[in-house]
This record gives sequence, structure tokens and C-alpha cells, in this order.
Amino acid sequence: MKPGMQQKGFTMIEILTAVAVMSVGLVSVASLSLVNLQSVSHGHSQTQATIIAEELADTMRANMEGYEKNMFAVNLQSGEKVCVSGTSCDYDEQAQYDGTLWTQHATDALPGATAVMCMDSTPEDGTPANPACDGQGMNTIKLFWTDSRTQGSLPTGENFYRHVLSLVP
Repeated sequence: MKPGMQQKGFTMIEILTAVAVMSVGLVSVASLSLVNLQSVSHGHSQTQATIIAEELADTMRANMEGYEKNMFAVNLQSGEKVCVSGTSCDYDEQAQYDGTLWTQHATDALPGATAVMCMDSTPEDGTPANPACDGQGMNTIKLFWTDSRTQGSLPTGENFYRHVLSLVP
């Protein structure tokens, strides 16, 4: 710049630099918001799984006769007895009915869910296709589900989430 001349305004290079810096900042904020949304979604599913498992555990504790015979794991077939107010059901029928309702509720509430109640000595294993219930050990509630983050692979190497609740009467 020549002596005596004053600078007026910004140069084009300064403006482009400012726009580039702001763009990078806005993209970073948008990316962080997306990660936050995914984490909130997973937290919601995890909370739902916990509530659903506890729901069945409470139902089982209310019907100890059906629990001791492991009747909650036997789902109703269409046409079997429906236990509602005004009908007479024994403990086994009530357990089967409650187990069927619970399974339907779990699959409706969690995305891509598989819900299983079984006897298992190694409850922390299994997949949605093969829950790996060995018929030994404790009554175990296993919930498997997927969500938007499981499209790839989770850090555990699995492509689903698992929630397990083992019951002691």
C-alpha cells in the first residue's frame, strides 16, 4: 500500500477465510448434534428394555405357581384360552397368557426386538436368532434389539443390543 492511502473494507481473501472457518464450525456442531441424538435414542431403548424386563419379572413374582413350573416361557397358540377379567384361568394358563402378552409388548416397544424367557445357566450369551437357552440354571429374561447405530458393527463386534435379567424368586 502506498504511503498516505487508507485501507477501506475487507479483502476478498479475508472474507473467504472467515466463511471457511465458520463453515467448518457449523459442520462440527451439526455432527455433534447427530451423535447426541443417536446416544439419546440408544439410551431410550436401553431404558425401555429395562422397564419391559422388570415388568415381566413382577408379573412372574405375582404368579409363583406358574413361575416354578416355567410356564411363562410357553407362549399361547392361537385359539387357546385368553385370561381376562371375568374368565377363569389356572396358574399355568395365566402364566402362558401373561408371557404371550409380554412378548408382544416387547417386540412392539423395541426396534427389531426378540424377547425370550427361558432357563439358562449362561445368560449373557446368545443372539436374536439363537438365544442359547440351555434349560439349566435360573429363569432368565433376554431382550435383543437393533437401532440406527447397529447398522454397522458395535464395539463388541455384535450387530444388536442385549439386555438380560436373571430372576431369583
